[in-house]
Amino acid sequence: MQSPSNHLHALVKRIVTFAMLSVVVFIAAVATGLAGGRAAHASTQTYTITDLGTLGYNTTVGFGINANGQIVGRSYLQQTVPVTQGCPPRHTCFAHVYHAFLWSNGTMTDLGTLGGTFSEARAIDSTGDVVGTSTLSGTSFVPTHAFLDHNGHMTDLGTLGGSCSFTYGMNDVGEVVGQACSSTLHAFLWNNGTMTDLGTLGGLAARPTPSTMPTRSWGTPRPEQLGARVSLQWRQDDRPRGLLRLQRC
Repeated sequence: MQSPSNHLHALVKRIVTFAMLSVVVFIAAVATGLAGGRAAHASTQTYTITDLGTLGYNTTVGFGINANGQIVGRSYLQQTVPVTQGCPPRHTCFAHVYHAFLWSNGTMTDLGTLGGTFSEARAIDSTGDVVGTSTLSGTSFVPTHAFLDHNGHMTDLGTLGGSCSFTYGMNDVGEVVGQACSSTLHAFLWNNGTMTDLGTLGGLAARPTPSTMPTRSWGTPRPEQLGARVSLQWRQDDRPRGLLRLQRC
């Protein structure tokens, strides 16, 4: 038979153990509730997909968006034209015409071309300026030139002496990057009416790809990124090969 002191000691020990278990259960319940609340909150978030429409046919492709929700890309028209590029010998091939577009506040605007049949827009800055590529005449894809569209006026950015140039990005200080025909395909930087040949990294061709690094924003900037630096990712043989950073003086 236990002595009164031993009996009291055992009773106190059971009470303390029970109290500790109760605290553990309470904490676990609170943690579970909080986790469940977060999961429930996450599961209630919804997103809406908006149909941007087309310029007449059933295909639209978006390439760029800015912080104001304006979107640019390529949209197909109902019109078809005969084409030879990619067409087998002794065949007659037709292609749907496509044009660069700007979508803003629910309206899709046809940006037109530089005089040819085909165009597409690749990027848009925070002010609504758009860059892209357009053919120059007829239904031929050559020559093809890069363009800058400002308030509905499309400017030909020219080439590096060849028959083609293509844009891939722009920033909020009016600098445009892309690729242009020279002896081969070279990366370029266009600024204030001048196209500068950025060369290659020793290979046959180079293409600047707008970088997501926070040294300078391309397309959709954050306020703290609106400095004077730009960064370009170099690609050769379709593989990233390095990063070029440009500092405006």
